[in-house]
Amino acid sequence: MHVRDHVCIDCHVKTPGHVQTVALQSKLFGGTRCANCHADHKGADALVRRDPDLCATCHSDLKRYQADTRLGNATDFAVNHPPFKLTLWQGPNRDDVARISQTDKAKLVERSNLKFPHDLHLKTSVRGPKGRKTLECRSCHIPDASGKGFEPVSMNKACLDCHTLEFEPAVTTRQVPHGSVDNVMLTMQEFYANIALNNIPVDVVDVGEIRRGLPRLGNGVITEQQRQRALSWAKFKAQQVSADLFEARVCIVCHEVTKAVIQGESGKEIAWGVVPVHVASTWMPKARFDHVKHRTNKCADCHAVEKSHSSADIAMPAIVDCRACHAGNKPAPGKVVSTCIACHGFHLPNHPPFAARASVTPDAPAGAMLAATQQPQ
Repeated sequence: MHVRDHVCIDCHVKTPGHVQTVALQSKLFGGTRCANCHADHKGADALVRRDPDLCATCHSDLKRYQADTRLGNATDFAVNHPPFKLTLWQGPNRDDVARISQTDKAKLVERSNLKFPHDLHLKTSVRGPKGRKTLECRSCHIPDASGKGFEPVSMNKACLDCHTLEFEPAVTTRQVPHGSVDNVMLTMQEFYANIALNNIPVDVVDVGEIRRGLPRLGNGVITEQQRQRALSWAKFKAQQVSADLFEARVCIVCHEVTKAVIQGESGKEIAWGVVPVHVASTWMPKARFDHVKHRTNKCADCHAVEKSHSSADIAMPAIVDCRACHAGNKPAPGKVVSTCIACHGFHLPNHPPFAARASVTPDAPAGAMLAATQQPQ
């Protein structure tokens, strides 16, 4: 007795499909039953197919099913697999990405808008505000809960010990917040306003040059006019210090900084900006990779960053590097058998539900494309 698809789909209604449009999914898989790939009552291993024929039946000649495809054919990781493609942000919008083959060296450039020289950070005994320290990969790259990937590198966790955000280091240990230009300016304005109005913060020991430039408000109750004069001075002082903060000493060390002249409340002002950062969270979202299973390797075995002086550099292993340890469909001495399912899945995240496929039309050449791979019932 055949299990009807609706029995599966009633529960797996949100299970994603294999291609990015419902129309193409309908064309390619309209006549495909769930049971073509998932056979129940044959043991736990049989429920998910892992044999290479599942993929190679179609991927050995993709143009047969979709004439305008730009994907390369693949049947065996060891002998017939296209070069890896990396997903790189192109801009200007957040989702403007392109998949670039690792053979296209001229286009393998990360446009992160971040300045980060790995070579300088990996030197022995790097000098920082709290003394010298030696950084390792794990100093910044912390495994996530699954161990398969890594947590996003954050300023507060990875950078702040060395790259402090002090704006008046001779006067106070206070720092501006990271991530918002508006909050940076507001923090400085509030700091100088407190000094101008004689509500000096407790961490201020010597206001020195700042005190000599303060507007003199006199004793007793401060008038509204005096208060406005003090706040105007605080805003002016924040503008002065911001030039050093953004352009010379702090922000510009790691970021691309923009500068524009605008009309403010009391005349022309400088409006600072920091170009948004786009650091890749994954280079190959079409594949899966488990760092835990590769923990016997050193980071440098796959990611050669010791001599990288630019954040535009991409230190991802090529397919030839992976083939040093991974065989294809057949066993090889000293290598791990790696069929398609080792790195790829059929049901891909962020794709339309597989249940959305329609009934196949008579002229669709791929209606029964998985029939040849159907498991014995």
